[in-house]
Amino acid sequence: MPIISDIVASATDLLAGYERYAEPNWDCYGAEPIRPETVEAARHLLGMLPDTLGKPHVSPGTDGTIGLEWVLAEGPLRKLYIDVGPGRVWGGYWRRASGERRTIPPKPIDATTEADLGNLFEELST
Repeated sequence: MPIISDIVASATDLLAGYERYAEPNWDCYGAEPIRPETVEAARHLLGMLPDTLGKPHVSPGTDGTIGLEWVLAEGPLRKLYIDVGPGRVWGGYWRRASGERRTIPPKPIDATTEADLGNLFEELST
């Protein structure tokens, strides 16, 4: 039975329990392990996200990545997907209601990431 601190941690840490994906074949279909470095990078990136779009849906990727996804029913943006990893990199894509789409090429998670995310979220909010 989980204790209260575990429940609170999983409510505030979107990546609580992701350590279980560190084993090869965690999905029984040949999934690549999600390395601790990738989980830590995703936690770091989550801490840098503007709250403009709210919290993302988070899911493990079978290629050793962690996906962050926002799907919106209203406004100019319909979908934003950010892929973290493997390792300390991020990239993704977005799609507007108008049908305009763009790919975000992979970039390292570094000192420029928070500003890059801020600019991206500001651009996508208009």
